[in-house]
Order: sequence, then C-alpha cells, then structure tokens
Amino acid sequence: MTPPIVDVELVTEAPVMAGGRVTAEGPGRLRLSVAAGALPGVYLDGINGLAVGEGWYTTTDAELISAALEDSFVLRTHLGWRPFERQGFFFAAGYGVVTLGGGLTGEEVLEAVLDMDFGLGGEVAWEAAATLHMLDTAVGWEFVVARHLVVKVELGSTFTLAADTRVEPEEWPTNPLLESFAEGVSDEAEDWLTTELETYVHTPTVGLGVGWRF
Repeated sequence: MTPPIVDVELVTEAPVMAGGRVTAEGPGRLRLSVAAGALPGVYLDGINGLAVGEGWYTTTDAELISAALEDSFVLRTHLGWRPFERQGFFFAAGYGVVTLGGGLTGEEVLEAVLDMDFGLGGEVAWEAAATLHMLDTAVGWEFVVARHLVVKVELGSTFTLAADTRVEPEEWPTNPLLESFAEGVSDEAEDWLTTELETYVHTPTVGLGVGWRF
C-alpha cells in the first residue's frame, strides 16, 4: 500500500490564479487539494484578450469585466486520482471561486455596454464587483526530484457555472429622481455583467507547481 503523502507547493494556473496549494494523497491514491491565491492582472488581460480575439465581446465590454474582477481572491478545491502506483500521471476536478475583488469603471463604459446616454456629463464613477463559481478540470504529471522536491505540470479548463455581480455608483445621488435612475442603471448593468461572465468566461488552463513532499 502506498503511504499517505502531503505536498505543499507554490503554484500558478494561468490564466486563473497564482498562489499556494496543499495536496494530500491517501489510500488508493485518491487525492484532495486546496489552492488559494490571486487573479493577477496579466492573467485577467489574457482571459479578456482571448474573448475579444474570438469576438465574444468588445474591448469596452472587457473594461467592465476587468473592473469587476480586479484584485480578486481565488480559492480552488479539487478531488483527484493518481491511477498508477509507480507513475506520476493524475487527473482532478473540482470547484473554484473568484471573489472579493472589484474596482472602479467610468460612466462612458457603462453607457457603451448598455447603449444608453446617462446625461450626467461623464463625471460619475461606478463600482463593479463579481463573484464567479467555477467548475475546474485538470490532467497532469508529477515528478519527484531528490525524494522530497516535487514538480507538477498540468493542463486543464475552467468553466463559469454562476456569477453574482454588483454595479453601483461610487456615491449614490441624494436627488430621489437621480437615485431611482441610478438604481435602474445598476440593475441593467448587473444583469448584463452576469450574463457576459456566465456565457463567456471559460478558459483552458496551464499549471505549474513546485513544492515539498512530506
């Protein structure tokens, strides 16, 4: 019987996250991993670049999506299996969440994506934020070097199952009519952003992990 193992790694799974991961393998070579980290801006640019290049949405649309996912925290939990005792091949699948990020976007961006003219002179900044619930899959190979040093390479994919979004002005208007208008804009922008994220934020991933086996 293969003894239990625990790997503690630094890992990058482009274009989804960069951070750390702990993997525990038990009886039958079944494994559980938990990874946490950040969604780097350059990775978010890669997701948007793919979508814009494929014509899924425009560069203006990408600006709002970038604002909603800016500086996000990523948490991923996977169940996997290494089917061959003396080989490093493994596969895994699980759940990922991208959350706790968000930033500011300009009024002109919202006007463009919603095809509206707010008539506010472009002076209002809007806060955008989103939480993505994702299905992750991966296949890979691990190499054990000098008994304890482990290197893992992976290919995978991630699919957005659901998105929770928030879009609202940085400061709510005190005028009741303007407040009602802003609430309507927020609702439309959130519906648009949710649809775009759930429809188009799906991407292949490439992973590299380097860590220590205990």
